[in-house]
Amino acid sequence: MKIVYSLLGFFSLLLNFDVQSQCSADIVAPSMAISNCTGPQIGATQTGPGPYQYVWSSPTITFSSTTVGDPFVSSTIQGWQTITLILVDNNNCTSVVTDSIEFIAPDSTFNLTYCALPDSICTFNTPLSNLGWTYTDTSGVSISLPSTDCAQIVGPGVYTFSGIYQSNCTVIHTYNVTEDCGGCSATIIAPEVAISNCNGPQINTTATGPGPYQYTWSSPTLTFSSATVADPTISSTTNGWHYFSVLIVDSVNCTSFVEDSIEFFALDATFNQTYCTFPDSICTIGIPVSNLGWTYTDTLGVATNLDSTDCIQIVGPGVYEFFGIYESNCTVIHTYNVTQDCAGICSVTIDIPTIAISNCTGPQINAIATGPSPYQYSWSSPTITFSSTTIADPTISSTTEGWQYITVLVVDSTNCTSIVTDSIEFYPLDTTFVQTYCSLPDTICALETPLTNLGWMYTDTLGVTITLASTDCIEIVGPGVYEFSGIYESNCTVTHTYNITQDCGTGCSGEIDAPNAAISNCTGPLVIGTSTGPGPHQYSWSSPTLTFSSTTIADPLVSSTTQGWQYISVAIIDSNNCTSFVTDSIEFFAPVDTIYQTYCTLPDSVCAFDAPIQQFLGWTYTDLSGNTTTLPLTSCVDIVGPGNYVFTGVYESNCTVIHTYVLEEDCGGVGIEEDVFDEFEPLIFPNPATSEINVRLPSTKCDRWEIIDLFGKTCLSGTSDQSQFKIGLHDIATGTYFVRIWNDGSMSNSVIIKK
Repeated sequence: MKIVYSLLGFFSLLLNFDVQSQCSADIVAPSMAISNCTGPQIGATQTGPGPYQYVWSSPTITFSSTTVGDPFVSSTIQGWQTITLILVDNNNCTSVVTDSIEFIAPDSTFNLTYCALPDSICTFNTPLSNLGWTYTDTSGVSISLPSTDCAQIVGPGVYTFSGIYQSNCTVIHTYNVTEDCGGCSATIIAPEVAISNCNGPQINTTATGPGPYQYTWSSPTLTFSSATVADPTISSTTNGWHYFSVLIVDSVNCTSFVEDSIEFFALDATFNQTYCTFPDSICTIGIPVSNLGWTYTDTLGVATNLDSTDCIQIVGPGVYEFFGIYESNCTVIHTYNVTQDCAGICSVTIDIPTIAISNCTGPQINAIATGPSPYQYSWSSPTITFSSTTIADPTISSTTEGWQYITVLVVDSTNCTSIVTDSIEFYPLDTTFVQTYCSLPDTICALETPLTNLGWMYTDTLGVTITLASTDCIEIVGPGVYEFSGIYESNCTVTHTYNITQDCGTGCSGEIDAPNAAISNCTGPLVIGTSTGPGPHQYSWSSPTLTFSSTTIADPLVSSTTQGWQYISVAIIDSNNCTSFVTDSIEFFAPVDTIYQTYCTLPDSVCAFDAPIQQFLGWTYTDLSGNTTTLPLTSCVDIVGPGNYVFTGVYESNCTVIHTYVLEEDCGGVGIEEDVFDEFEPLIFPNPATSEINVRLPSTKCDRWEIIDLFGKTCLSGTSDQSQFKIGLHDIATGTYFVRIWNDGSMSNSVIIKK
């Protein structure tokens, strides 16, 4: 994944100008390295005359020196890390080059399969002194294998490679190798929840191959009563989701490998719950307990005893305590803080800018509540840091780029609770944007952030640089590089580069075929770039947050280690040297996640995310009394009542997805009922969008469309007699909206973000 260009040569190529590139550079670095170690040493090659000035940079990598030609690099985190080099030669010609290295942990574990022998297993392509391999078979017998980069697989078991990296780090990589020719399968039978620091629960497994079976259970965080029986008892000392797996070998040596997860809760956990009107109830979390009863303490401190049932009627706001015995050996005391919350009695909004700068302190945001004061605030975000999470107007910051989500919970003086989520897009300090214009006059503007403007510089396609006005927007004077500098929130210098090309859209156009949703921390999905111009085509994919299997092919695999909306761009050059540049976005969801939804009347349905799921493993439904049933193997299932709907599937053949949908009945009248219709699904892009969205229907025209805000108000509406059309967003404010499209009695419902 390497992008190389000079500020003269690269833009001459894009603009079809016959200007010879005067200098270029390249980074010499291995494709892989080991985290938490010093090394490797990288270098640079260049074509211009020396001596040279070097400026190395990376958001996640540490350099022994940023101004030498061959620094040592290191990283404390794993995954693909990006390196950028700015090189200035003796003629003042500047080259910018970007490369990436994948960092692997010193003690990583990998799972591999084989079907028939001979086959082999190899170390990563890193600078290692090879100390050798050991092989432990499924009976526990260990032997040594040759000290070569690749070892012959001699059967299923554990292969451990040892080596010295850069002379200072011991690497121990474990490869769990199983035989798998697709002839057998297994499932795990386990509850969804359990209690930490207790003995239990007991789990079990079923296999389809002929017995007897050999079992090998494993987990990075769970303890097993035995790792070699079909039905071990497990336990954990920590709370949260815990993953475990079992490898089963049947009597014909067919190997099955299956994974599952259980959420562990503390013995004395506390939960927050709301209700609006009576009757309503509160239930235990659905674990195997002997029920010892409930106590209720109202807001005046008066305590009463309630029934010894799994679910009890809520009698008012206050504290409900449940007592029980778990697995015959542990006393459980779970506290439920219950408050009354009816939509419309109180509300809260977040006053927040649409964009900000990462790795800086700021901006300041504000929560505006409508209920009576004083207020209690609780801010939260998976990726944003707050100066304080309990004040109305904290200052926020983020170390990552892209769309970040913020949630605030506000409790007013009447104990009415409001919760709202908003988003803000973070850009790096030194990012680069690609923009086109057709005819002059036209303008280019800095990002809408709190900046002190330090001015603009313009470098044309011949390398001549001039200074432009210190205004937020400047006139475009021609194709080239426009560099904006400013101070953000009084503490960070921002340098944003705009690569401007002339394009009137008459020669060629491009398009990205990508799913709307994907799963993070997995390999996939596949994205495809297409162009209307004649082939062969040259491709250059880029994204501030995504990793590509290759940046120069038409259909790379992408992956992300973070959740939320991720942007993806591709520049496509056809055989006539006509360049198309197109941007799209994919929303990534965690493999294990909880989603809260409401419904009003039945029939209604709940659907898995529109991600490329390769295999549907099923749905389960747990009602408010803790009873669990299995639902059909379909992407959408009928809602049968309030409770937890758990979807399990395999994403892109390599990742298990477990999504829990918590559904509540809510006919309060202020929400948007999310109807899901299978008749058609529109493609809406870009999303998020600034000025307009493109709508593409599968095969039908649009009878009517509406843009609806989160309060149910129709902001825009119209009709179209085409299956492809555009909707302008200039007349609505930034925020989240629903797009509803009707056709022949069917309706689709999508969510967009206006930036």
